[in-house]
Amino acid sequence: MDKMKSMDPIAVVGMGGVFPKAPDIPTFWQNIINRIDATSDIPADRWIAPPAMMVAQGYQEDKAFHRKACLIDDFQFDPSGLSIPQDLINHLDPLYQITLDA
Repeated sequence: MDKMKSMDPIAVVGMGGVFPKAPDIPTFWQNIINRIDATSDIPADRWIAPPAMMVAQGYQEDKAFHRKACLIDDFQFDPSGLSIPQDLINHLDPLYQITLDA
């Protein structure tokens, strides 16, 4: 029996995330429904070299495939409610801050 064809009902009871061009879940869903392009050009200060030098045609080690990316703008980490020492929070990589926020 192919379980992928099952039509059992499911319920989404909660969802969280941090998405490009969507400050909240309703905006994220509206962006999907309305086919909003959440990509943007990679800013010049994103990498240590100009973006043109960081992009390659095809696979190349340590290079990107495209000049566009889905970037998170204006993210502010709010650690309230988390029992993490402030000195650790100040040194967290932004990826961990985004994950904890989500």
